[in-house]
Amino acid sequence: MFRRGVRLHRVRDDGQRAVDARIERQRVLDDPDKSFHILVWEPALHLRLAPDTVMAAQLEYIGAILESGKIELGVVPMRRSTDVVPSHGFWIFDDDRVLVETIGAELCLTEENAVEPYRRVFSALSSSAVRGRAAFELVERARRGLSGLEGPEPR
Repeated sequence: MFRRGVRLHRVRDDGQRAVDARIERQRVLDDPDKSFHILVWEPALHLRLAPDTVMAAQLEYIGAILESGKIELGVVPMRRSTDVVPSHGFWIFDDDRVLVETIGAELCLTEENAVEPYRRVFSALSSSAVRGRAAFELVERARRGLSGLEGPEPR
C-alpha cells in the first residue's frame, strides 16, 4: 500500500519509516483510557490489496480484535439495507472533530455544521452493522475466500 501511495503522489519512497509510523499509531489501540467504535463495510474485507498471505494476516488481526472485545468493531454486511452510503472514509474524534482523507488532501473538520452530518452517517451505519460472532463470521468468510480466488495477485 505504501508503494502505491509513493507512485500515486510521486514522493520519496521511505517504506520502513512509513511502516514504523503505522505501527506506532496502532499503539493507541492498547490505551485503556481510550475507546474505539469502528465500522467496516463487508466488501472492504474482500478487497485484494496485497498478496493473499498478507490479506489473510490482516483479516486474522481483525478477527483477533473482534474476539478480544477491546474495541467495538461492527461490520456492515453487503446484504444489509441502509439509508446512507458514505462516499469516503472518515474518522470522528471525541465527537467534535472529523478527519477525512481524500486522494489529494487530509481534511480536519471542527465546525459543528460540518461534523454533525458525519455523526448522523456513522449512527445510521452503526445501526446496520453486525457485531460480535456475526461480524467475526463475515471476517472469517473473507479470509477463507482468499485461497479460493484465481488469477494473479496484485503488485
